[in-house]
Amino acid sequence: MHRQAIRALLFLLGFAFLALAVVGTLLPIMPTIPFLLLAIWCFARSSERMHQWILNLPTVGVELRAWEKEGAISNRAKIWATVVMIGLVAIPICFRPLALWVKLVAFLVTLLVLAFILSRPKPKSQ
Repeated sequence: MHRQAIRALLFLLGFAFLALAVVGTLLPIMPTIPFLLLAIWCFARSSERMHQWILNLPTVGVELRAWEKEGAISNRAKIWATVVMIGLVAIPICFRPLALWVKLVAFLVTLLVLAFILSRPKPKSQ
């Protein structure tokens, strides 16, 4: 019974992350791929059918499969992530009256996330 409850919880979490990913496609400030990665992790442990469905999505399936198999991010995705993150962080840092510590934290978090993304290998198929 305990195992079934965990699978059910992971299944529900998978759908919640999938819903957040859909919202992320509509709102430019909200990420999509991290929520899809969380969804495939949950579905891999609760529903193979949903797991395969997400991995075979036409627009992001290749990227998600590369991440799941190799922990890899394509050069195209790295460039896209870098441009979007810098753009989304630079605008408030440069043009909003925020406390200096807020600007520094935003800058540092962006640098750390970009360092992680850029350190990932490219897919072997690329």
